[in-house]
Amino acid sequence: MALVDVDTAAMYLGVQVGDHSLDNLISLYVNIVSKLIEEDTGRRFNIQNYTEFYSGTNTDELCTRQRPVVCYLLQGSTTNGSAVVAGLSSNANLILGMPVNGPGIPAGATVITIDSGGTQVTLSANATVTSSSPVNLFFGLSVWEVQQGGVGGYYGDPTGSFDSTMLLAEGTDYVLARDTDNGNQSRSGRLIRLNDVWERPIQRTAGLLTPYIGYDRGSIKIMYTAGFKTIPDDLQGACLHVVAKLSHISPYGRDISSESYEERNIGYAVLRDKRGLLSEVAPILAAYKNLHWGG
Repeated sequence: MALVDVDTAAMYLGVQVGDHSLDNLISLYVNIVSKLIEEDTGRRFNIQNYTEFYSGTNTDELCTRQRPVVCYLLQGSTTNGSAVVAGLSSNANLILGMPVNGPGIPAGATVITIDSGGTQVTLSANATVTSSSPVNLFFGLSVWEVQQGGVGGYYGDPTGSFDSTMLLAEGTDYVLARDTDNGNQSRSGRLIRLNDVWERPIQRTAGLLTPYIGYDRGSIKIMYTAGFKTIPDDLQGACLHVVAKLSHISPYGRDISSESYEERNIGYAVLRDKRGLLSEVAPILAAYKNLHWGG
């Protein structure tokens, strides 16, 4: 998804206000650069919903692939047989498709409509209990785990994988490392298992005396919401800078490395890969990169 809008990019390129003749071309540049930045950083930045499968780490920490993870703890009221959650303090920060879990909410439920009045939402499944008083509901994160010896996993393919019995309770089984001032986001995307670890299977092999920690294949399912509702200014600036560079390169097919005036001579630079195009904004992008190490 685009990191800046066409109007902002046009203004940055010096296009006169009201002149839309270059909108299609500018939109192409913005989309190309946005994709390059996402590929370089290993992230997507616009807020959206994800359903992903993970293998256990055999530690108490597990990191999501996208961040910041957004999770709102709100109190609301449910009615048995109804998909409406009412009495929310505000639904302003919620988005369609956001996962929801809490007492009486079926596993895997998501937000399908957001009431314009600001205090209720409709879910994809009916509640199974009527709450006598407002209950704590988590919007933006649901986690399932197949326990050691349990049936399922394997990325959700086997029958019965990740049913309601495998849904973990936030605050009881795990917590999201909320590391922003507002307490609603995790820039690191860290899920911390409480009094346990994110398990990898114990295996035995003929000829070996002791069991060992084996390979895990998708025993954890995470539905979550991650990204920015408003792209950070420095990231927008980086995108605009590269869009301007691409706009400059476009007429020649290559960047100009040198130019002399008398008997005009022009030298062209060769961009061998995307790093050349992004080199001038690399210090900005470095702060947003997903890094991977280990097995």
